[in-house]
Amino acid sequence: MLLKFSALGIYAVVIGNATFPILIFILNLRTLYQEIDYTMPYISVFAKPGISALVMGVFTWLSYKGMYTLTSSNVLALVIAFMVALITYFGPYYALTKMRVFE
Repeated sequence: MLLKFSALGIYAVVIGNATFPILIFILNLRTLYQEIDYTMPYISVFAKPGISALVMGVFTWLSYKGMYTLTSSNVLALVIAFMVALITYFGPYYALTKMRVFE
């Protein structure tokens, strides 16, 4: 629809590919509510990964900028940033799960 009736061009496909999973998620959740009266624990489902991703993003960006400034090597900076990303995502996620925050 967006591709045919708008002037967005190929961006309409990108928008469609981004919004389709969100629409399916909402419709599936609505059906779960109606059929089995399921209530999703929104805080624990979205807060733990969201906080972990925020911490990971900050530390990864800082490590990449720092390593690139020190070495001027994009490959080395990316490898170090990737390792920092692994540690700084799963570290806070594990800690939030272990402390039973948001449950």
